[in-house]
Formats: sequence, structure tokens, C-alpha cells
Amino acid sequence: MKCSNCEGLEKIKAHLLKRQKAIDEDERFHYPPATIEINAPLALIQYGMEIEMSLITKALKSEQ
Repeated sequence: MKCSNCEGLEKIKAHLLKRQKAIDEDERFHYPPATIEINAPLALIQYGMEIEMSLITKALKSEQ
């Protein structure tokens, strides 16, 4: 019996993996952590990337 939601879940998983790859390929993600005092825009971007990667990782682990 085929899962009725499996196709949707596979699309979500594919999107998460694509986003994870995009973040990992973004050089700003691998820069030394910026601080608000020195480079606030970069610090906010890096923080957002860290949070997004954490959520993606948790979502993909819980799916297994």
C-alpha cells in the first residue's frame, strides 16, 4: 500500500536537501563568525544560516 503523503514528503525532503546544499556552498557560511560590532549585516546573515541549517538537520533526522 502506497503512502498518500509520501510524494509530498519526498518533495519537501528534496527542497530541504537543496537548501542545505545552497547554504553549505555559500562562502559566508564558512567565514569566521562576524560580530554585530564589526559587521552587523554579515553577523545576521551567518546567524540566519546557522539556524536554518540546524532546523534542516533536525527535520531530516526526524524523517528517518
